[in-house]
Amino acid sequence: MGRSFKALIVILVLFGWVSLILSSLAQHGLLAAHDAKPDDLIIETKTITVNGTETFVLEWSLKETYVQRLRRSRDAVFLMYPLMITGPASSRSFLDEERVNITLKTDSEVVSLSEMPFHMEYLPVSGYLSFRVVLRSIAYPLPERSNSGRIELPLIPTGPSECSEIPVVFVYFHDTGGREVTPTESSLKLTLRPGPEYPFFGNGSAESIFLINGTELVHRTFWDERGGWLRVEVFNVTLPCESD
Repeated sequence: MGRSFKALIVILVLFGWVSLILSSLAQHGLLAAHDAKPDDLIIETKTITVNGTETFVLEWSLKETYVQRLRRSRDAVFLMYPLMITGPASSRSFLDEERVNITLKTDSEVVSLSEMPFHMEYLPVSGYLSFRVVLRSIAYPLPERSNSGRIELPLIPTGPSECSEIPVVFVYFHDTGGREVTPTESSLKLTLRPGPEYPFFGNGSAESIFLINGTELVHRTFWDERGGWLRVEVFNVTLPCESD
């Protein structure tokens, strides 16, 4: 009985040391090859009616791995969409910001992204020096070990922006440990197709190049150096028309 007890203690101690070593390796990104990959992230979108409002819904789910359970880390999601196009003397919003409440849902919480701090990007319109696309960028660090979630973006246009097609950018950051973020930079061509009543480019199109610096994006969210990968997707969403 004494020997069996001692053997059990030795096994538990060894198991504890192995767990600590593996956790340390995972924290430093040395087990990233065994972690989830960008292709393991499933993203699905749809436009449905929620509480009487046409809503763009984005759902994601990331494959869970043993490495994730070893490492105490947090992933993050980013939502970016155009607020407006500004011209030489005026501007006009695409969404009615006073009525749009963007919600994010995970297994453990429901939050209003509309009330979160946001970052503004001012993107020149290709070929038009006097025009800018104003992009709203919202970042949200997910709860630990959160592998799935849902974002609901109500599509409530202002009067002139009805029937406009706008790009919605979704970025997912998965923490794999270490300090390197890949890709370090992503270049996106965003195309807006304003509706017929929009004051700029009505029934036409406006294109802007959006550069995403992965390291800067992650650092701005967590205020420290973290390593991992980014998955960047762009979805073209059409705002409702008055006759719809």
